[in-house]
Amino acid sequence: MNARSLCGKSVLAAAIAAAAFSVGATEEDIRVTPVVKAVRKVSPAVVNISTERIITVRYDPFYGRGGVFHFWDRPARTRKYKTSSLGSGVIIDKYGYILTNDHVTSKASRIIVTLGDGKEYEGRLISTYPEKDLAVVRIEGDRPFPYIELGNSDDLMIGETTIAIGNPYALKHTVTTGVLSAMNRSVEVDGHVVFDNFIQTDAAINPGNSGGALLNLKGELIGINTAIYAKAEGIGFAIPVNTVKEVLEILLDPRKINKTWFGAELRTITGSFAEEKKLKPYEGIYITEIDKGSPAEKMGLRAGDILIELDGKTLKCTLDYHKIVLRKGVGDPIKVRYRRGGSEKAGEAEIAKLPKPSPHDLAMKKFGFDVTKITAEIARSLYVDADDGVLVSKVVKGGPADQRGMERGDVIVQLSEYRVNSLDDIAIILDKIKSGDTVSLGFIRGKYIIRTRLTAK
Repeated sequence: MNARSLCGKSVLAAAIAAAAFSVGATEEDIRVTPVVKAVRKVSPAVVNISTERIITVRYDPFYGRGGVFHFWDRPARTRKYKTSSLGSGVIIDKYGYILTNDHVTSKASRIIVTLGDGKEYEGRLISTYPEKDLAVVRIEGDRPFPYIELGNSDDLMIGETTIAIGNPYALKHTVTTGVLSAMNRSVEVDGHVVFDNFIQTDAAINPGNSGGALLNLKGELIGINTAIYAKAEGIGFAIPVNTVKEVLEILLDPRKINKTWFGAELRTITGSFAEEKKLKPYEGIYITEIDKGSPAEKMGLRAGDILIELDGKTLKCTLDYHKIVLRKGVGDPIKVRYRRGGSEKAGEAEIAKLPKPSPHDLAMKKFGFDVTKITAEIARSLYVDADDGVLVSKVVKGGPADQRGMERGDVIVQLSEYRVNSLDDIAIILDKIKSGDTVSLGFIRGKYIIRTRLTAK
């Protein structure tokens, strides 16, 4: 065999090897579909949420046994039972704020959050919005957490691919795919509309998926998985992400969470409001009102100004503002850029402690009831299954609360869109409710949770 033929065989072998490598690389690229890319991008920010709830049951060991002795003065004994539930959540901020469903965390005594790497954290319930079945939980750690960017649900297309990530039946980080089947769906229970404006998808959503992420092929969050239709297969529902954004602007209010105060009432510039004010959508945040004596007033801000930057970060919506201010403590400086008319201005303010209004005066004035702190002893005496909340100590006859059936001894756990844990909480919420406002209210009576609506005087 001559050198020429050897050279030819070597060249041929090299060509075959290169072709084989090329084919292999192409096959691998084909397998990395948009679904795979989206899942890789987002799955670290999807978490498992498990909750524990302690239920105390009263019983009399002598009841029903007959005999001539009746121990009427014997105190009833109690037994405690631990129940648990599973759900999902998505981390929406590197500081550990997690979005999930209200029904996942409702009345939980303990919340355990497990990340994709298996690490567990104690979760703290920050705030809830039962009317939209949303809640925010916070975890804390010594590192930035992976988080998901909120997408846009206004431009969704019927038939486009959807991806659901969650923890159905405790099977962590399960991925299912389907299509977007419909928009603006309403869910009815016993003939009544419970939730509306849902995204409908046929991506499999099972128990445990609640609170998980619904994505598009770009890996953008387009919804929070919430419910399945029990009478059919392949029908699931998710809360559109733009609805989520609106609710988060309420749930992440620094006044409620950190009791801090800047003093500007804000509105995201969207839709008809942008047209009315002749402004470009999402180019800053509109100031509707300034609190008297607040840091914002002292800095010189006025109603009608538009906030465009905080600490050098561009603002597009109220949620951007909340995320920045949430990281501030009392006394911390905050740099502000804003637009007034056609010119831009800059200034600096110092975050202050939120002034404490009287919960007693506000509750009586607006709804005709008074409140006091609930203790474990009071809860036991009323046979109420509540670890926190505020106790209704008086109801004025003929007032808004009386007209809606509230009674002395009820324990308020939710007012407006917020969870109520203390007198400070209810005072802050009541202070923002104006005459004529109708708000939701949730309270515990015995073993039952009752929800109603009250209109402020």
